[in-house]
Amino acid sequence: MPRTLLRDALDAARGISNNHPRAIALAALAPRLPETERQAVLRDALHAARAISNDNLQVDALAALAPHLAETLLHNALPSGALAQNGCYPMG
Repeated sequence: MPRTLLRDALDAARGISNNHPRAIALAALAPRLPETERQAVLRDALHAARAISNDNLQVDALAALAPHLAETLLHNALPSGALAQNGCYPMG
């Protein structure tokens, strides 16, 4: 994806007012970003996901984020068992 198009997509994703689609969009864009930007975008996406009040939508957003988070951040940031209840993250 051209850098200018990626920047426009990131700006559009950050402008989404609803937490669920914002978290999903940021999670989808994060892997395409340089490492220095990726971590900030993932933190923004995680913040949006944690602010979702609907449990099913929150689990959906967290499941979209989980593969992109460092293991330590994943264990510290996610509610215990949140992804496991959806079959997305093994408990251990």
